[in-house]
Amino acid sequence: MLGQADRGDRVEPRLGDVAVVAEADLCLAGEPGLLDGQGGTATVVALEAAEILVLSREDFLGYLQAHPPAAGAAIALLSERVRHLGDQLEEAYALELPQRLARRLLALGRTHGKKTPMGMAIDLPLTQSDLAGMVGASRQRVNRLLGEWQDRELLRLGSHGTMVLLRPEIFAQLCQQPPEG
Repeated sequence: MLGQADRGDRVEPRLGDVAVVAEADLCLAGEPGLLDGQGGTATVVALEAAEILVLSREDFLGYLQAHPPAAGAAIALLSERVRHLGDQLEEAYALELPQRLARRLLALGRTHGKKTPMGMAIDLPLTQSDLAGMVGASRQRVNRLLGEWQDRELLRLGSHGTMVLLRPEIFAQLCQQPPEG
């Protein structure tokens, strides 16, 4: 729908190939570009049919000026995103890849998973490149780690990015391990 290189004067949908999982029924994307007029900061793809509204920068800024509570809400949203990015940066520096990936998989399981007799099924069309981007690692390192976990029967990789966490409790333990060093 949106790409990092898209122009910043409007939020305009397009077809893409990278999934960003929205954790709410309403997803606002492209707002940094609407505020500063530069390109986007992420690529966004709808995982299912969605109603997309296009908003020009001029209309957005005019609305914020005319409706101060909306400007406050936009500032709150941006503050939340900055806080989240700070948490991600701290995690990237403080945690090893197995901890970061285990945390992300558990979070995806909580928000998008379904408990099955085999474990926690995560049925999202995420590529290993998508996962790598979420945890700040290369696709190759994520691929290697997922393969190791599959060999140890901690998870089962399916087609089109789907997976089952066969032993979610092991992933929870991985999240608690202190960094090596």
